[in-house]
Amino acid sequence: MCVQARWSLLGFIPGAFAGCAAYFGTTFDAAGTCLALIVGACLGWLSEYTAGLLTTAKKDQEPVPVADTQPVA
Repeated sequence: MCVQARWSLLGFIPGAFAGCAAYFGTTFDAAGTCLALIVGACLGWLSEYTAGLLTTAKKDQEPVPVADTQPVA
């Protein structure tokens, strides 16, 4: 894992450990590991995309006016 980190594409060490753990967790099933990593990456992208949409929607909202709280005499 440390040798592969020399290449910028594979340089994310926590990702290498996650891939290794997924490979061992699927009892050395390469297809299952690839599927798990692809689904995880898609869910991560979807989470980031929806967070961006929610942030943009929140910024576009008009501020709610605060009611005057002084008593009327």
